[in-house]
Amino acid sequence: MQGREPHPLPDTGSLHGDLIGLANVVLAAFSDPVVIAAERAEVSGILQRAFARGELAVQADPALVHAAVLGTTFAWIFLLGQPPSPELAARIAGLTAVGLTGGS
Repeated sequence: MQGREPHPLPDTGSLHGDLIGLANVVLAAFSDPVVIAAERAEVSGILQRAFARGELAVQADPALVHAAVLGTTFAWIFLLGQPPSPELAARIAGLTAVGLTGGS
């Protein structure tokens, strides 16, 4: 999942207008079918490689794995108010891997 370029935000002349602009950019990023498809393709590649290496006994659903990683990340940062970190990425990856492999 590649880094996203920041979107330039216009100066609307008001705090409210600027925040609407920011909210629209965030909503677009989270609902952009091109971005979602690109990320899903990355997840699919990860899962196909793991299956080919014998790490997965069955093909996993890329949409479900994508949602699990995104949902866990979102909840940790935005619902629980915890900071993102490399350790968090490793913990989410470990939790997801255990779920996919049954702990093997």
